[in-house]
Amino acid sequence: MAQIFSHTLIDAETANGTYGLMTNQAQHVERTIYVTGPYTGTVSIEASPVMSGDDWHEVFTTTAVGAQNFDVAPLVCHRLRGKLASMLGGTVTVKVVSRYESY
Repeated sequence: MAQIFSHTLIDAETANGTYGLMTNQAQHVERTIYVTGPYTGTVSIEASPVMSGDDWHEVFTTTAVGAQNFDVAPLVCHRLRGKLASMLGGTVTVKVVSRYESY
C-alpha cells in the first residue's frame, strides 16, 4: 500500500549551509522537490547510500524556483539532506514529497 509523505528539508533559510535530514528513505519512490523563493543561490540535494550517513552524493541541483521530479537511482538512498551555496540574497524553502511503498 502506498503512502504520500511531505517533508520540509530547508525552511526559509538565507545562508550557505547544510539543512534538514530525511532518514529511512530506502522504500520511498517518485520524489518531487518544490523550491520556493525568491532567492539568489544554489540548492542541492544529497543522498546517502549508507544508513550511517557517512557517504553523500549530489543527486539534484537548481538555481530556480519550481517543482521537479528527481530520482536517486541507481543509488540506494537511505538519507537525504539539503544544502545551500552561493546565497546572495532572499530566502529559500525546499519541500520533498515522496511516495512510500510498503512491501
